Amino acid sequence: GSRVLKIANVHFSNNKYSVGQLSELLQILDARGEQRLIAGDYNILTLEQVRRIAGERYRLAYDNQAYKSFKSEDITLDHVMIPHDWIFKSVEVIDDLSDHSAVVCEVKEEL
Repeated sequence: GSRVLKIANVHFSNNKYSVGQLSELLQILDARGEQRLIAGDYNILTLEQVRRIAGERYRLAYDNQAYKSFKSEDITLDHVMIPHDWIFKSVEVIDDLSDHSAVVCEVKEEL
């Protein structure tokens, strides 16, 4: 059988509060007993910060396929995270849609 994976689309603040906003979202999801695919503009400047917050609970698309999503500054601000019991089948970046690149992923439940 298949399982439904809920989605959270995020756009965290473009300032020092973005790290806390991701932490707060994960705390809310934990309190609800939920895990979701979390995608969007994280506005967190380093991958290490995202990885530290995600911990062992989530996988990052970036770790499946490295990419830059904000090319004008040569950084990655846009992420897709999935629960650790799902896997990325593919990760693709599409440019020229806006100032950020689109991160397109195919995921599946790990069996």
